[in-house]
Amino acid sequence: MGCNQSDTSYTGGRSIRLIMAGLDDAGKTTILYQLLHRNFFTTTKTLGFNVETIEHQGDELTVWDMGGHKSIRGLWKHYIFQAQGMVFVVDSSDRDRLSEARDVLQALLRHKELEHVPVVVLANKRDKSDVMTERALLEGLGLYNVTGRLCTIQCTSAVTGDGLTKAFDNIVKFCKRSLEHSGTKSG
Repeated sequence: MGCNQSDTSYTGGRSIRLIMAGLDDAGKTTILYQLLHRNFFTTTKTLGFNVETIEHQGDELTVWDMGGHKSIRGLWKHYIFQAQGMVFVVDSSDRDRLSEARDVLQALLRHKELEHVPVVVLANKRDKSDVMTERALLEGLGLYNVTGRLCTIQCTSAVTGDGLTKAFDNIVKFCKRSLEHSGTKSG
């Protein structure tokens, strides 16, 4: 796992269903629209979910951006059905809510529907000055203990777009590996 991974492009023309989860104000919707429009947009809190289809390196990604407010998280179970990958977004400057982010991530990792689904954790808001170190995030989110699935962390900034291509290259690569391993074909 690491924030400094090589940038590789993956092609193959698959259709991949992803969920994007995390606490409210982590930057999920800003990331979604940065990927879709290649530009920063000011967004408002997601009160339910957003779903967008994004073309990424020849693959079609259907991304379900799930609102992260505590009152909405109970509805996530309706959106994770048949997810082939998960992008979990954490605000890397929000020390006060790191344990809450860990609890939410770990609950998702234990969910039966997501049992072997690959995960890319986005350590978002790296454009801020006072962010946690990669080690602090890995430990704080319990990522050193994740087994039985492909999982990595990627430093990102939804505002600038930094790290997003690498992060989505990784989740696509992981999903393709997982699908090939399971013998499942998509798209």
